Amino acid sequence: MSLSDHVDHVGIAAHNADQAMPFYVERLGLTVIGDERAADPGVRLVYIDGGNVMLQLVEPYREGPVARFLRERGEGLHHVCFNVRGIGASLAALTEREPLQ
Repeated sequence: MSLSDHVDHVGIAAHNADQAMPFYVERLGLTVIGDERAADPGVRLVYIDGGNVMLQLVEPYREGPVARFLRERGEGLHHVCFNVRGIGASLAALTEREPLQ
């Protein structure tokens, strides 16, 4: 049983989104389509059209989970967000599954 229709976006943690953007825009030829601040969890989100998947540069502007992630793991893949048919049913189905070893 598939819980997801598709990948909604891939989050990429970056210390500085402005410095990260040229790789995606100039080198890969992608387009920035949005730029916003999310007060909770204190991050700037830059949306890049990756064709069949959205890329999201995640830059912390204050202490929080993403700032800690960057300190501990450095820049790179932070999360993959799936579009699901119903969040409640999807969460229930996931909790019923055996944990991975």
